[in-house]
Amino acid sequence: MSSRVQFLVAGVVVGLLLTAVPVNALPGFSNHTGPQQAQVTEFEILDRGCLDELTDYSRSSLGGGPGYESVGTIATDNKDASLSARVDRVSEQGSDRSTFVLQIRSTSANSTASDCRPGVQYRVGVSFSGSNPPGLFPDDHGHRLFTLENGRPAGCTASVTGSLAGCPRPLPTEGAWQPATAA
Repeated sequence: MSSRVQFLVAGVVVGLLLTAVPVNALPGFSNHTGPQQAQVTEFEILDRGCLDELTDYSRSSLGGGPGYESVGTIATDNKDASLSARVDRVSEQGSDRSTFVLQIRSTSANSTASDCRPGVQYRVGVSFSGSNPPGLFPDDHGHRLFTLENGRPAGCTASVTGSLAGCPRPLPTEGAWQPATAA
């Protein structure tokens, strides 16, 4: 077989591969996804008291490392309320942009009379893991984390690349949060 025919056959084979195989499946390309898991790694109560006095300080950060940290204040029925934190995935596994919901809930045995609206200040840390590694030519990927306090939207933070959207404005209402079903 002549070198010209070999070159033509090789070109046809490469052309068929490029049209039949998704670009992310080719060597050197990426099917980088957002993280597949998230978990609460730290949760502590910082202060209790009147809500007006506690809300002077709040912050959150995402990026630079594998996690998220936030200081926030939640309105409660009384100053001695207990808090809990959990994180759920609400996007499908393997999504380019993984979406999680961090739920902070307060519970109290009873509501007590107070001279102010009570609240509790907390600090929470969430770690993310399980994303596919980038290739030579990475594609769009990332994650976002919505925070709900007692079922109400309280914030959102995102880390995304390319054309993926971060946090919507305004935040979705409380009925929009359903964990993803296992496939």
